Amino acid sequence: MTELYKWQKQDYQALSAMVYPSQTLLISARAGIGQDVLVENYVSLLMCECPIQDGMATHACNKCQSCILFASNNHPDIYRLVADPEADKKNINVEDIREMLEFLATTTHLGRYKVVLIPDVDLLNISSANALLKILEEPPSYVLFILQTTNISGVLATIRSRCHIHKLSGVGLPDATTYVENSGVFNPEFWLTYYDNAPLFEPEVSEEQFNALINALLQPSIENIFMASGEFDVKNAGFLIGFLSRWLNDLAAYLQGASMRYFMAYSTKIDSLAKRIDLQKVYYLFDKVNFLQDWTLHPLNYKLQLENLLLQYQNLFIKR
Repeated sequence: MTELYKWQKQDYQALSAMVYPSQTLLISARAGIGQDVLVENYVSLLMCECPIQDGMATHACNKCQSCILFASNNHPDIYRLVADPEADKKNINVEDIREMLEFLATTTHLGRYKVVLIPDVDLLNISSANALLKILEEPPSYVLFILQTTNISGVLATIRSRCHIHKLSGVGLPDATTYVENSGVFNPEFWLTYYDNAPLFEPEVSEEQFNALINALLQPSIENIFMASGEFDVKNAGFLIGFLSRWLNDLAAYLQGASMRYFMAYSTKIDSLAKRIDLQKVYYLFDKVNFLQDWTLHPLNYKLQLENLLLQYQNLFIKR
């Protein structure tokens, strides 16, 4: 089992200190701070037969039968309610809820509780949410529901109203910086800013791909554009759309005298670009890039699509 991250200790202590665990717990956190690790440690404690007191917190022993079964994902009293990964549309449907209810129909096998984990509760549709509500209103005494989300506003209000909501603490910048610098990722300060100081990220591109893309944006020549397009393939589509959207957002902010959010490290070079950029064209291309969020599923030639976007980016610059 993955150890708690340094920044999670306070949240873990608060959860583990509850004498009577909430039967309907909704954990909310931003992406990239290790919510799953915290939940894993907390559930392991709930199911442990011989918990260990360690300073201010109590932890699972990792040695009893329950801990061993949990570590191997074979615990008979834990049920994970997730969307079908093979489905075209990632939703938790009513049939999934029915299967969960079958699991709850029998009492516990080992310990005091049966635990239902719902890692992405915002994937419930209206029908499945209504089916879940019925059991959340009056859960059996031996059942604990632990719901998770990185988008609390996407969770139906009726679900939120039935739950005790625990919002995880953020990660302090010193802890985030130390973690990222020790991870060995290239250009750590940039990536930490790019991912809004959430340290548990893995760059979706190599250093060579990143350099080619930045060169094409800072020096948008035909040669650099074709070089960049040759570095990427369809699996990078989602990242590239997001990257270009953030770049254009920062360009527009800079041109209007506002603070940039993601690309401050390149402010000196962006300053020289800004003198040649038409702001209205930036807005136009920004809207077009955001419209292409579903582009990753488009059957058209990927390389041509990327080249087309970068060539349109080149057209932002006013000839002097």
